[in-house]
Amino acid sequence: LTAPAARATRLLIAPLPSEAQSGVAALLSRAVESAALAKLPDVVVVTPAALEQKLELDLARACTGDGDDAACVVEFASALGADYVLRQRLTEAQGALHLTLSLYDGVRAELVAQGTRAAPVGEVDRLAEQVPDLIVEIARKARIPVVAADPRPSLAGVALVGAGAVGLVLGALGGTGSVFVEAQYLDARLDRDGA
Repeated sequence: LTAPAARATRLLIAPLPSEAQSGVAALLSRAVESAALAKLPDVVVVTPAALEQKLELDLARACTGDGDDAACVVEFASALGADYVLRQRLTEAQGALHLTLSLYDGVRAELVAQGTRAAPVGEVDRLAEQVPDLIVEIARKARIPVVAADPRPSLAGVALVGAGAVGLVLGALGGTGSVFVEAQYLDARLDRDGA
C-alpha cells in the first residue's frame, strides 16, 4: 500500500500582546511553545522568534492587539505558510490570570478551537503547568494528532496479543505432536488410520 507524500502541518504561535506583563508573558509563551512541541508530534511549530525574523515588525504589532482580526490571521499564516495560527491572550480578572489560546485555520481565518486556563495572579507557574493540557484539548478539538498522555494498552490490543500467543502455543504443540506421530508411522508402529 502506498500513500501520497504528506506535508507536515505548520502551526504558527502568535506572540502575546505587548500590553501583557513582560515576565509573565515570556514565561507563559515559553510554556505554550514547549507544550506545542512536546504534545503535537506531527506539527511543525513556528514560534514568535521565527515570526520576528520573517515578518516586518509592523505586522507583528498589528496582530498582537486584543481584537481577533481575521485579516491579520490570514496575513500571519500566508507569510509563513502556516496551516494554523495559535493566538495567545492573557487577561487579569478578579484576582486571577486567564490564559486563552485560540486556534485559527490559516487559510479561512476561521476559529476552529479555543480554551482557557486560569490561576491566581501570584501563581504564574501554576498557570504554566496547565498549558500542556490546554494545548492537547485545543488540538483534539481541531483533530490535530497529539502525544498520548497516558499510553495504556487498549482492551482490544491486549485481547489480540493474547489470542496470538495462544495460537502460537497451540501451533507449537501441534507441530511437536505431528513430528511424534510421523516418527511412529515411519517406524511402522502406527498404520495410516492410527496415525
